[in-house]
Amino acid sequence: MNLRALARATSIVVAASSLAATGEPIVVASKNFTEAYILGEAVAQLLESEGFEVDRKIGLGGTKICYDALVAGDVDVYVEYTGTIAEAIKDIDGEPTRQKIADALAPDGVEMLGDFGFNNTYALAVPREVAEARGLASISDLPDHPDLRMAVSHEFLERPDGWPGLQQLYGISEVPAGIEHALAYEALEDGSIDLTDAYSTDGELKRYDLAVLADDRGFFPVYLAVPLVRVDLDVRAKTVLRRVAGTLDDAEMSDLNAAAVFGGQATESIARSYLVDEDLLGGNGGVDAVARDSLIVRLGSNTGRHLFLVAAAVIPATVVAVFLALGIFKLPWFARAAVYVA
Repeated sequence: MNLRALARATSIVVAASSLAATGEPIVVASKNFTEAYILGEAVAQLLESEGFEVDRKIGLGGTKICYDALVAGDVDVYVEYTGTIAEAIKDIDGEPTRQKIADALAPDGVEMLGDFGFNNTYALAVPREVAEARGLASISDLPDHPDLRMAVSHEFLERPDGWPGLQQLYGISEVPAGIEHALAYEALEDGSIDLTDAYSTDGELKRYDLAVLADDRGFFPVYLAVPLVRVDLDVRAKTVLRRVAGTLDDAEMSDLNAAAVFGGQATESIARSYLVDEDLLGGNGGVDAVARDSLIVRLGSNTGRHLFLVAAAVIPATVVAVFLALGIFKLPWFARAAVYVA
């Protein structure tokens, strides 16, 4: 046997076994805005509470950057929105049902898990005192109040899924003024305008005490927050991440955003409070969550993991020993060298 080939084969086996034994961390990324920071951190902490090693890439970038990184294998999980998947990532025709989205993601090796529960879509917001004084509850009420001073963001004013389509569906004759989104909330507060566009989970909704008008004709697309994961992600990690499904509504997500934007709280702290409040993560670092799981399943999983680690250490050592024995048996000079070294 060629000793150079022997050494090369041995090094490959040892390296592969070492990699398998140590495992790779789960890479958790997020998009680059407050809500995404909170959800990304929640995902990371939840995985860590169950013993997974996590590599954070919070605030990685926009939709394209995060999704491309997921497909390329540089990221294992990040939180996306169903409306964004349907319109910006995959351009799904018709109603973007869960099955349609799943089918569109599958060729990329991507899987969508259960949504958090809230819908961060477009909304129309008015000061609560204005809504109560005028009896405004839904967008259908707007045609009866043509004197409302309306100003919406320039993008919303021009998008087909913004004001033009909304105006047509609801029969609103007025055309609002354009305004920078960052200035709209202050304009509502000082009474310069009565209505603007918003996102349904904006932290500003609570700070400025705004009422969101119900989209009673279902015009706005649904933007459910969902963890996107690689299909080949550890099935145990997927099981852990499925716990977040249905745990947040619009108002609760708005409160979390407000705590970050206006309360000055760190997103890491906000994420942990959410996990603890929803009983997803024990206040002692995840022990409560672990205790909820089936003891038999946990013991089986841990036993399998330990057996794997033992095998990963023993197998390469055995391979090396066999190759050394063959070398000593076949090559007298190698045997003499081995005895000398020993």
